[in-house]
Amino acid sequence: MRKNLICLLMCLFAINTFAQPEKGFTVGIDYRWCVKPTLKKSSDFMSSDFVSTFGYQFNKYLSVRVPVSREIALFDKDGLKTWVSNQVLGLGMGVNVFVREDGAGFFELNASAGSTLDGDDTWKYAYYDAGFNIVLGQTIKANLGFGARYYDARRGKNRLTMYGILGLQVNINATFKKILAK
Repeated sequence: MRKNLICLLMCLFAINTFAQPEKGFTVGIDYRWCVKPTLKKSSDFMSSDFVSTFGYQFNKYLSVRVPVSREIALFDKDGLKTWVSNQVLGLGMGVNVFVREDGAGFFELNASAGSTLDGDDTWKYAYYDAGFNIVLGQTIKANLGFGARYYDARRGKNRLTMYGILGLQVNINATFKKILAK
């Protein structure tokens, strides 16, 4: 039931972290960290990701992207603290619900899904997330966001976390047009 709800949210909201109001290829980098590791008072898990995103903006409202990230997960089990590092690949889509007329900022709803590619066998998973971003700037855009991620672990327990996003993004086509116009 929970997986069906998450899949429905992904279809309704769209998928991951970067979009541009101008048509073209996009590239972005961001840092994602758990702001509240779980929805419980105490937690035995925390994670942070460094994400590179490659995508395409179809129009001023819709974008798709492929996030590639390096995750570091921290665990605290029975007083023993350990960490695991994984490579993660996903697929995402974003929908801009508010776009400024000058294209200098927008509000995006997004969702994504993906899976670990390598790393420690004790922490492999598929993930599903949904969130929002506020993006400001003309050529190089600052990205600030918040969302929720569900980890569907292959071993161990599944987890639901809240995260924050801080990053930069560039629309490659728009950038080249501005450079060639000068």
